Amino acid sequence: MTKYVYFTAILLLTIHNLWSQNRIKEDTIEYKIKYDFIYMNDTIDKVYASPVSFTLFRIRHFSRFLSSAICYNDSIFKHFYDKHPEPVFSSAEVVQKYMEKRALLPPMKGIRSEININKDFNKGLFQSKIPLTFVNKYMEESLVQNWSLTDEVDTIMGLVCSKATTKYGGRKYLAWFTPEIPVMDGPYVFAGLPGLIVRIKDDQDFYIFEATEIQFGRQSMFYDPEIINKYYQKLDRKTFVEDIKKFKNSPYVLGRLNSTAEEKLALKKRFLSRMDLLIEKY
Repeated sequence: MTKYVYFTAILLLTIHNLWSQNRIKEDTIEYKIKYDFIYMNDTIDKVYASPVSFTLFRIRHFSRFLSSAICYNDSIFKHFYDKHPEPVFSSAEVVQKYMEKRALLPPMKGIRSEININKDFNKGLFQSKIPLTFVNKYMEESLVQNWSLTDEVDTIMGLVCSKATTKYGGRKYLAWFTPEIPVMDGPYVFAGLPGLIVRIKDDQDFYIFEATEIQFGRQSMFYDPEIINKYYQKLDRKTFVEDIKKFKNSPYVLGRLNSTAEEKLALKKRFLSRMDLLIEKY
């Protein structure tokens, strides 16, 4: 048993360390904006989930929008592996000592959302990871959005903002952007207005993105540059929506091969009452 545990520990450590050391990079970003994502997770009882923090940052010709918890965890792992490179696991004692160091890592933050967007401004495209699937999948769509500017203004975070509207994924969105910050970017898939998008929501208030912190100036940041790799399967929106609808009608418990009838029924009720961001229409 000891020998089995020893080799299992080596395998798990090696896989995790290779992932962490080789994928997490340090780079210089131009800006970092934090947003709260507020969404209705039950459209029947009109219940909102607690806000989820997201981070938008720009590196050269692309920007990323992902959970702030992922950014935090990446930073913790990178600092640890730079300070404690993986040793040669030549004995159970070496494994034990390394695991003791690993145990001193600060607690990781829980990741509540799998939204992960990469905007390539040179190509005019964005890539979006697709959640709720065993096989890694993603969508790729144009960054070009048809914005309609209005005469309405508001003040958000002390910034004078103008209002614009657009349609995406079968929904109408209302955005407030500030020309005071001439950055044509924003949360989630949204970009292209003559100023940073500070707040955007759909017209039914199912989804709200609102800036909470704005940082400009070149600074270092740790991140995983490989949002999509050769193992990912590319889907168009129609296939994506159909796949998600199939899952919602016949859900399964992640990590288990067989779910009981009671578990499937409970999951189905929960998923059918929940609005999934931008996937109901195509």
